[in-house]
Amino acid sequence: MLSKKIGIDLGTSSVTVYVKGEGIVLREPPADDRAGPTLQRVIGRVIGRQRIFRPDVMLSVPGAVTGVERRAVLEATMQAGAKSAYLIEKPLAAAIGAGIAIASTDGIAVCDLGASGAEAAVIVQGEMVTFAVIRAGGERLDQAIVQAVAARHGVAIDRREGERLKLELGRALAPERGRARVAQAKAAGGGEVSIDAAEVHAALAPLLEELVRGLEEVIGLAPPAVAPALARNGLGWFGPGGNPDQQIQAIFSSADLLRKPVYTFHAWPILWGTLLCTVGAVSLSFVAALFVSVFVVEFAPEWIRAVLAPVVRLLASVPSGIATRMPIRKSRGEP
Repeated sequence: MLSKKIGIDLGTSSVTVYVKGEGIVLREPPADDRAGPTLQRVIGRVIGRQRIFRPDVMLSVPGAVTGVERRAVLEATMQAGAKSAYLIEKPLAAAIGAGIAIASTDGIAVCDLGASGAEAAVIVQGEMVTFAVIRAGGERLDQAIVQAVAARHGVAIDRREGERLKLELGRALAPERGRARVAQAKAAGGGEVSIDAAEVHAALAPLLEELVRGLEEVIGLAPPAVAPALARNGLGWFGPGGNPDQQIQAIFSSADLLRKPVYTFHAWPILWGTLLCTVGAVSLSFVAALFVSVFVVEFAPEWIRAVLAPVVRLLASVPSGIATRMPIRKSRGEP
């Protein structure tokens, strides 16, 4: 296939681009709060200066995005140079990328922890039957550690140091007395300060409790008939790097949300699931186009080739702005 298949995760703190056959080719902070300029930049960097073979693009979007916002993202993607554009909710994309058969599952809970918040959902046969955004995201966790260090030690550290302490020392359960790990944090004005795991736990505890309450609410809103499946299938957790397993296992074990172990995944399943959906959406149209192309090249009479030659030259000279006139592919559920 000459057209690239691209999966894009437009996160709050980073934009990640995955290309089939190449892997993750781009991960960087968004340069603009608007989707349009960001998509223009990242798609342009992936496909380069050529505009003949336009990519098929699948974007993961928040589950609570409105119809107006969906259409705006689709239009921005097409204007950025995409041949076709599709949307998928982040909880669904993450589950697909992790290998969960969402189309046939009788019920599974998923939670995707991002920078600005967590998106939790219960999925039944490919549909989200319950969904909620929990504001206890990664940036709030980092900021809680920064504020705790300032309050206790009178020392200012930046958010990156707070994030590092979270990944290195953060745990959902309080460490045993006298056995708390210690790390050095760099102060913003120079020097270092010693921080132990107990301090980090105390800073994170209120937000982790908020996260648990939100998940309890999402699971509690699911239809009663789904409860046995949730107890059997457990919960898929999709979060940032570091070592989330001990933290997340501890959270849900203490909350007794489900009686199954919690499955933990890193952020890459969202991109892989997004890409899988892109390939499936365009495969049929590609087969049809390939069949017609082979027929024209191998079997068409000379006069047909002569008629098609100007069309081929025209397509080769089409400016990138033609994307603005291409029809927008509607996402599932779009009116």
